[in-house]
Amino acid sequence: MENIKQNLYAILSTCLCLSIFIIGCTSKESFIAPDDLVEIEVNLNSNETYKYDLGNIAIEGGYSIRTQARHFYESEIQVNNSDGFGLQYIYTPSKNFKGNDNVVLLNCISAGSADCNQTEYIKFNFVIKN
Repeated sequence: MENIKQNLYAILSTCLCLSIFIIGCTSKESFIAPDDLVEIEVNLNSNETYKYDLGNIAIEGGYSIRTQARHFYESEIQVNNSDGFGLQYIYTPSKNFKGNDNVVLLNCISAGSADCNQTEYIKFNFVIKN
């Protein structure tokens, strides 16, 4: 009888762990659009690079990628090499990709502390054609 209880416990534990793993792997990160969202529509040709000026580098706070694009060769925030003080977001779709892609940037605006006093979201909606 004790063997049956141990086997049943092992089977139930395995099923629970497997269920948690499957749910975790199949759930997709969702982005709920906040009130302070700015959307920018961008039409690109396949393999073309898009650059967006984000202004000067913030001393406190700053930009980060909140939701990364899915079909990219390059999708990142970089220091603008032309002046060394500015930031820019750069996006290049995956090689020969055609379709829709998007990315969401978060700008944390801070005034003297580590906390964000104000946030701004920028969502780029890319339409990539040949």
